[in-house]
Formats: sequence, structure tokens, C-alpha cells
Amino acid sequence: MNIPNNGAQPPTAYQPSSKVVPIAFVAFGILTLLIILGVVTSIKVYRNTQSSSRAAISVGDSFIDSMGQHNYQAARSLLASQLQATTPTNNLKDIEMLAEKHHRAFVKLGQPGWFVQDRGGQVTARLSYPVQFAQSSSTVSLTLVQTKTGYRVYNYYYTF
Repeated sequence: MNIPNNGAQPPTAYQPSSKVVPIAFVAFGILTLLIILGVVTSIKVYRNTQSSSRAAISVGDSFIDSMGQHNYQAARSLLASQLQATTPTNNLKDIEMLAEKHHRAFVKLGQPGWFVQDRGGQVTARLSYPVQFAQSSSTVSLTLVQTKTGYRVYNYYYTF
């Protein structure tokens, strides 16, 4: 059977226009750039968090060590200004004596778990330390705020 051709061209495979190929390369390039920017930003955030956590842990260690050594004036100097204004040194002593009455003498401080959060420029760090006392162990939790002079203790408590 003969089918008349009537001058029609035979069908060919799809050929993209010459404009589609450069657009695909541009889109791929933009996607690659966005991925690179995301990775770089993630690395910067990670490094800032690590640096911030080290600074907060240093203050937390000093605060708890000062409390455990009954150096309440040194511990009080690490409080945020809001707490210093309302917390006499004797209140710190009372809190530590209550913990030691329950657990006995402070022995050592463990490595803390930590969480650092930045809420529109207000950076807070939450630390949770295992603490060994003579009779038993406990946990002390601190919330620190970043100030112009470094981290300061904003809240702390022992778990009994």
C-alpha cells in the first residue's frame, strides 16, 4: 500500500530550541550557587555556635566551681546584672548549703550538655552539668545570657 507523501517531511526526534540549553545551564548554575551559599552559612553558624558554647561553658564552670568552693563573692560576680541587684551573697550560700545538706560536699563537675540560641541578637546558652557530691550525684542547670562583657549567669538550679 502506497501512502501519498504530499510533500510532508518525515517526523524527526524533538530538537530543543537553541534558547533552552543556555537557560538550563543558568538555572543549574544558580542552584549550585545557592547550595554553596547554604553550606558556607552553615559552617559559619556552626563555628559561631562552637565559639559561643566554649565561652558559656567557661563561665558556667567558674560559677559552679566557685559555688562548690564556697567562694560566693566570685560566683556572684558571674551573675547577670539583674540577678546581682536582687541576690545577696548569703542567698548563694543558702542555696549551696541546701544542696550540700542533701548530697554532702561538692566533689567534682562533669562535662556539660549545652544548647546555644540566638533570638534576634539576644544570645542565651543553656548548660546542664552532672555534679558529683560526696554522697550522691546531681544535675545543675544554668541559663546564661551574652552581655557586652561576656556571658553571665541568668538562672541556675540543682536537681535533687
